[in-house]
Amino acid sequence: MAKRVKPADHQARSLESVDPLELLVQHNFLFKGIDPTWLTTYLQPEQLVREKFYSNRPIYTAYRPNTSLENLYILVEGGPVVMRSAPLDRIIAITYPGGCFGMQNLDFGCGKVVRAFPSLVEAHKTTDVIKIPLGAVQAIYADSEIFQERYGLLFELREKFQYHLLNCSTYPPQRSQRYFEP
Repeated sequence: MAKRVKPADHQARSLESVDPLELLVQHNFLFKGIDPTWLTTYLQPEQLVREKFYSNRPIYTAYRPNTSLENLYILVEGGPVVMRSAPLDRIIAITYPGGCFGMQNLDFGCGKVVRAFPSLVEAHKTTDVIKIPLGAVQAIYADSEIFQERYGLLFELREKFQYHLLNCSTYPPQRSQRYFEP
């Protein structure tokens, strides 16, 4: 008798079989529409590490003094990934599939000047990511105007979201957080 495959299992298997570069170009805001052949000069398949993060387990602590991440995390499936401010336990950033996280903690671009209280970054639900090494991100940034614009826009949107959530929202961050709890 044939085993029935659940849609979620089928989708997970199909994502694993897809070339990571293809996932970036088709599903990620930073890389969408960029020529995959051009990207291969900066990203070799062995550099693109796939990783799975599980619900409510820390991925890393953001904004640690004098500490830089080695990779940019591209959220491929699942999520969202949230960042919680340590002193107040408030959600200060949310990343959905198609986005990326870790930008503020790279020793590169605007990440060099972002400072905040150490904050926990964790997956809200099971999440699949592709890690891109810092050196490759820097090289692509240096040679692609489109990538530069999108990278800057993501920084701007994160800052606006954080400001709105902490200062302007009619819902306090604790109430917004409640929407993400199971």
